[in-house]
Amino acid sequence: MAILPSAVNPIALRPRQTIRLRHFRHLPRRSMPLAGSLRTRIVARYCGRPYAQVTETEELESIVLRKREGKKGWVYRTYSLQESAAEFGAAQPVFALWQSKADFPKLPAWGDFDFRDFVGWHANLILYEVQHQPFDLLYRICGSGAAQAYGKDLTGQTMRSGAADIQEDIDLEFYREMTTERRFGTCEGPAYWRGRLFLQHAFLCLPLAEDGHDVTHFLTALHLETIEKL
Repeated sequence: MAILPSAVNPIALRPRQTIRLRHFRHLPRRSMPLAGSLRTRIVARYCGRPYAQVTETEELESIVLRKREGKKGWVYRTYSLQESAAEFGAAQPVFALWQSKADFPKLPAWGDFDFRDFVGWHANLILYEVQHQPFDLLYRICGSGAAQAYGKDLTGQTMRSGAADIQEDIDLEFYREMTTERRFGTCEGPAYWRGRLFLQHAFLCLPLAEDGHDVTHFLTALHLETIEKL
């Protein structure tokens, strides 16, 4: 994914929250006589390898967070629907709104939201429609803030065609995983210096389902975070 560093997001900045090992706290300790070492192995297995090398294992059902890295410095994370303790910086209100509309395991539909729900966020929202054969994402809505960050308005175009010069192959793999496995996710770009701050563009990607089950859309919020340390 490529974002123009000059793009200014109007959402208020707040320090990025670090995802820590506490997100693996749900793993049953009765199967973990060496809990610390097992968690370390899980983190090494799922957080230290390229996306394409991640394989299905018997542990997969227990993993809340998975992390992969793209070629351009972007970091991709996906979470199970049961994860509720993660924090998403400036995008936390959008996450809370999405959770309030869901009745897990049933996902909310786009029709469950009202225009007024997104006051202050309209410019920074992207609504994708999932397409199949081949898998692709159609930009139904590309807010003005997102268009500024991308350098063009992608409304009505697909990720494979209109955004081929912006997105990486991993972006489609990232959304495909969330579609087929009913997960939500985040992706964060490399930090860059602006003024007196290290800044980072980030996306919060939330699945929607017209029937509550099969993912048909993604509500994605673009936000800008400050980085405390590099």
